[in-house]
Amino acid sequence: MSGPEDKWARLRPDPRVRDSHGYRIFEMYRESYNPDFLRQANSERANGIYIRHPEDPPELGYWYLQDWSHVIRCRIVDYENRSLAALQHLAKLKSLSLEVESKDELQFDWFPSLTDLGMIWHEKRKNVLQVEGLDKLVLFYFKPKPLAEEPRLTRLQDLAVFSANFSSVEMFSASQDLRKIRLADCRKFEDIGSLALFPKLEDIEIQGFKRLENLSQFNNFPSLKKLRIEGYSRHVPEGVFRPDLEVRFSM
Repeated sequence: MSGPEDKWARLRPDPRVRDSHGYRIFEMYRESYNPDFLRQANSERANGIYIRHPEDPPELGYWYLQDWSHVIRCRIVDYENRSLAALQHLAKLKSLSLEVESKDELQFDWFPSLTDLGMIWHEKRKNVLQVEGLDKLVLFYFKPKPLAEEPRLTRLQDLAVFSANFSSVEMFSASQDLRKIRLADCRKFEDIGSLALFPKLEDIEIQGFKRLENLSQFNNFPSLKKLRIEGYSRHVPEGVFRPDLEVRFSM
C-alpha cells in the first residue's frame, strides 16, 4: 500500500543523474534525504546536486551536505526557512544557485573557487557583492541599501538583475570586464546611460522598461553587438540604430 510520501513519485527525476551545462547533476525532489543518494551519485560520478523542496524537517537544514564536499555545482529551490550552515562543507563549489526563503547569513568566503552565482537577494547576504572571483551573477529581488563597502566584482562578465529596486548600475562600476547585462522588471531603473560605464559591454537584454525613451543612446556603446528589448510597443523609427548592431524586439 502506498503511503502519502509517494504522491510525488511520478514527478521525481528518472534517471536521477543528468548532464547539465557541463556538470553531472544528482537531483532530489520532494523527498527526505536517503544515504543511498550519495552512493548512487558516486557510482555515476555526479559532481553536482540539485535539491528541490526537500521534505526533511526544516530544523535539520541541509545536514547531509557535509557528505557532499566533492561537488562543484549546487542548486537549491526551497521555500522553507532552513539554516544554510551546512553549505560551508561545499568548499569546492564553482557554481551555486539559491532560490530559498532562508534568512540565514551566508559567508561567501566558504567558496573560494566560486565563479557562478544566482540567488534571491537578502540583506544578510549582501557580502556577495565583495566576491571578486565571480564572473557570472544573477540576482532576484535586488534591493540594495547603503553599503559599508563598494562592490568589488572586478572579474564579473555576465550580470542579470530581475525585479530589482534600483535606478542605476553605477554601483557595479568596478566590473570593467562586463560583457553581458540583463535587466528585467527593474521599474525604478531609468539611467540607461550608466551602462556606458562598461567599455567591453557586448550584449544588452532589457525587459519591462516602461520609460525607455531615447533608443539612439544604445549607439553610444562602441563594443555593443546585440540588443534585445522585450515589452516595447512604441514605433521604432527606421535607421535609429547602427547598421552593425543586432537588434531584436519582442512583446
